[in-house]
Amino acid sequence: MKSLLSKPTKTFPLWRPLVIVAIVGGTLYLSLSTTTPFGKPEAGIVLNLPDQLQGMDGTEIPVSPEEIALLPKDTTFAKKSYAQPENGMVVSAQIVLGGADKRSIHRPEVCLPGQGWTIKSTQPITVPLSTGKNLSVTKLLLSRPHQTGPQTFKPLQLVFLYWFVSKDFSTSSHFTRILTNAWDMLVHNKLNRWAYIIVSAPVLEGFTANGKSEEETIALLKTFTAEMAPAIMKSEGAKEF
Repeated sequence: MKSLLSKPTKTFPLWRPLVIVAIVGGTLYLSLSTTTPFGKPEAGIVLNLPDQLQGMDGTEIPVSPEEIALLPKDTTFAKKSYAQPENGMVVSAQIVLGGADKRSIHRPEVCLPGQGWTIKSTQPITVPLSTGKNLSVTKLLLSRPHQTGPQTFKPLQLVFLYWFVSKDFSTSSHFTRILTNAWDMLVHNKLNRWAYIIVSAPVLEGFTANGKSEEETIALLKTFTAEMAPAIMKSEGAKEF
């Protein structure tokens, strides 16, 4: 005799999770492979870096032949370096604005090792902006050998901050950016136009007189970003993911 307390076992058809996986996979495939945008996506940044930041004058950096050769032709750039002569510090700022071909924008973790850098750590951090709002960015700590003599090398560290901006969104995560694109393509039939923003500086302690430590370099980049981001991001009201 069956117990009155027993409950019938409920089974779920196998096809349901398979359908869900197929929908998600198909959407991600469209997001990654489609090169023609739906509509005319608007950029969320001004492609013009300030002439001066944190009291440092900016100097234009030319786009390298490698960048021109590797990235789609409708990719546009803004690149400047900002110097502190008293301690040799140079802060590099760069905007990469994608066009119709989404290959313009990628995770820096993909290309940095090819440039000789070893990624020592990856960490999301929050930067309080000069306007009182917060910005989420990803901080990478990089290292590679730096030649100090004919046959001597010393590890040089680089602090590297990056984030992504569209008209309506800001995120420090490449994966979140891809999912946001997939959702907007599937639900709203639109494609976001993303910009990839980088701020970086070497850790010069032990290399130059008055060279900054790792902690001091991170602090400098945070105050630098706090001033730069509101100047180039059209809408600080953009939703963060």
